[in-house]
Amino acid sequence: MHKKSIRIIPLAMTGIIAVASMGVMMLAADGKAETVCTQEAKLCPDGSSVGRVLENCGFASCPGEELPSGSAPGGSGLESELAAGGIAGAVMLGPSCPVMGPGMEEECADKGYQTTLVVKMKDGEREVARVRSGVDGRFRVVLAPGEYRVAPLPGAGPLPHCKMEFCTVEPGQFAPMTIHCDTGIR
Repeated sequence: MHKKSIRIIPLAMTGIIAVASMGVMMLAADGKAETVCTQEAKLCPDGSSVGRVLENCGFASCPGEELPSGSAPGGSGLESELAAGGIAGAVMLGPSCPVMGPGMEEECADKGYQTTLVVKMKDGEREVARVRSGVDGRFRVVLAPGEYRVAPLPGAGPLPHCKMEFCTVEPGQFAPMTIHCDTGIR
């Protein structure tokens, strides 16, 4: 009997490790299965990051990525994702020149700003996603239809000061958004 226990323990340990390494665990919560994802963002080749897609633990596609035909963002093919939309936009930092003279428009134009954005429900009660804008300031996050507010994580100092933006995500559409951040240069 003691020899059987010795054989069962390694087998049980192997099973536990296999389940944990899959990255997605199913937990019983009030009689319902709940998906728990182990990673919250995927880094894209352009330096931006994308968040999770609804309930499947897949990621939204990176800017410029083509989706396989018949698949939804994240590549899972779930019907609920087909109705998903989100927010696509840019974080812009400016002014970049204290004085702008003739011919300096391009040099002094607002620049893209890389930062982490926090997406919350419009009332601000519940955070639903975090996404990092690319070095060019662009970002894209897949969200369920609804009303949201988006703001960068606060920095260590008062500048740059970024404005909070609000938007409504419609099913299957990406709401455009530009978040303006003030450098304080005058």
